[in-house]
Amino acid sequence: MKPLCFSALLVMTAALAVVPSVRAEEVAESSSRGTIVIVHGAWGAGYEWKDVGRGLRAKGFDVYRPTLTGMGERSHLANPDIDLETHIMDVMNTILFESLDDVILIGHSYGGMVITGVADRLPDRIKKLVYFDAFLPENGESADVAISGRERPATEDFVKPMWNVTPGPPPHAVPQPAKTLRQPLTLTQQDAVAKIPTIYILTVDPGATPEEDAFFRFYERARARGWKLIEMEANHVPQVTRVPEIVQLLAQEAGLASSPAMTSLSIYLLLDGNCAQAMRFYRDCLGGQLTMTTVGESPMKAFFPESMHGRVVNAKLTSPAITRFGAPRTCCGDGWWRRWAARRRE
Repeated sequence: MKPLCFSALLVMTAALAVVPSVRAEEVAESSSRGTIVIVHGAWGAGYEWKDVGRGLRAKGFDVYRPTLTGMGERSHLANPDIDLETHIMDVMNTILFESLDDVILIGHSYGGMVITGVADRLPDRIKKLVYFDAFLPENGESADVAISGRERPATEDFVKPMWNVTPGPPPHAVPQPAKTLRQPLTLTQQDAVAKIPTIYILTVDPGATPEEDAFFRFYERARARGWKLIEMEANHVPQVTRVPEIVQLLAQEAGLASSPAMTSLSIYLLLDGNCAQAMRFYRDCLGGQLTMTTVGESPMKAFFPESMHGRVVNAKLTSPAITRFGAPRTCCGDGWWRRWAARRRE
């Protein structure tokens, strides 16, 4: 039995040694868990989503927060001719010039107008759409018509924020070019867009009902289209007031789009000891489902005494988080035990 224990110890030690090395090598070389592009709302800019972006990057996502022309740090470019189409092109060019594919595209508030146009122009680049308390326009609607049913009079070049803005150092809200709210949206590829998985997240002020929310009409449009719906108690800017919850929610929804089949990590073992404990540790860190197979449940059963049938021979962790480490891999190789058993019979 000593050779058996010694071989088992070697296998267990190799498994423990391989897992960290695979992880370290693959983190640098593999793709991320996914690519997220976040489009801010009216009067705002990408800076509003900085903390959320930082949290999502920590979870392994590539995150882009383009600021629309004339807004935020690009307010020096503001002029009356900036319209909705300009903002759509801002995001389209981010995707095209950064060579982004399989994008999880998120639009907040007015950003819903923008991502609707972007998805219509580049449906093959979009993996998932997330409307975050956002406008959900129909073809031919402007932002003004979508939210109020009325056209905005063409008497102003800029629209001031709906709340009082105390002058001070940046960052702060800036006036929105009026044409971005007046210009109707033209959609031509909605059959292709309809195939993109989409969710709508409605934030409802504490103490209010969903029906009282200004964006409830868009929530109902999403329901009519059969989209996944999520309600959360928060004000209209949870990217500022509820950062940890928003990071967790978006990471979860983005992770569901990462891969149709979750990537898995398998370690072939021979004992219940440290290897099994290590896999439980990885499960606790990465989440997902851990399954373990005993000797008695495996083809190895015939090669070992009954006293060993209860020991773990294989542990497999299936988790979206492991996608960042590359394709599924088996640390010790599927056939190691057959080769080992053959040597034992010689």
